[in-house]
Parts: sequence; structure tokens; C-alpha cells
Amino acid sequence: MTAAGVAQRLETAAGVTSNLSEELDVMRANGAVSAHHALNLLKSIQAIPRCEFDELRCMSAMPGDCAILIAAAQDRLHSAAAALRLLSSSGISNTGIVRETARATDAIGQAAILYRRAKSICDAETDGIRTVLEMYAGS
Repeated sequence: MTAAGVAQRLETAAGVTSNLSEELDVMRANGAVSAHHALNLLKSIQAIPRCEFDELRCMSAMPGDCAILIAAAQDRLHSAAAALRLLSSSGISNTGIVRETARATDAIGQAAILYRRAKSICDAETDGIRTVLEMYAGS
């Protein structure tokens, strides 16, 4: 049941992280990652809906390590947020900008992949529950 309850949040998180990853890739390629851009990206990450520990614990028995995927995605966003905080601060060197931009880009991209995998597992589990309920309702 928890899988059905978090599926929409996972879809939102996957979509937002995919968009942020693409946006950061473009900024990185253009050398346009400013403190202002980093702060805006950080705010977007902070707005992504999270799954609570109790929800993850309820999903720990699900196949495909769904809870672990979600926890890992949330951890990647924590890492990306730390990199973006550094990028949004003054006094960071050019080397630091390159390093932290790469770190944020990698972490956000990984989070998007992990969220999509977890969403797929939750969808499969929800469909399975729905099928069983429909079987019992029809008998």
C-alpha cells in the first residue's frame, strides 16, 4: 500500500531531477554556472518531495530493493545540495567551481535514474495489488 502512496512523489522527483540534470548539463557545457544559478537549482532540489523513514521501512520487503533505491536517490540529492551550496557561496575557485559542478551534475543524474527505477517497482507492485483486489472483488 505504501508503494501506491509514494508513486506520485517518485514520479515528481524523477521528473524534477531529470530536468535539473539536463539544465545543469547545459549550464556546465556553456560554462554558465553562476552562484545565482546554483542557488536556484538548490531551491529546486529542496522542493522535491521526500519519502519519510517510516515509508521506506514499510517498503523494505518490496522486490528490487525499492526502499534502498529511494534512500540512495535522496542521498544523492543531499550530496548535490552540498555541492550547490558551495557553488552559491562567494570565494570559490575556478577549480572548485568545475569540481562542484561535476559533483552536482553526477549526483542529480544518478538520483533521476534511481527515482525512475523505484517508481517502476512501485508501479509494478501497485498493479499486482490492484489485480489481486479485482480478483477477490469479482468472486
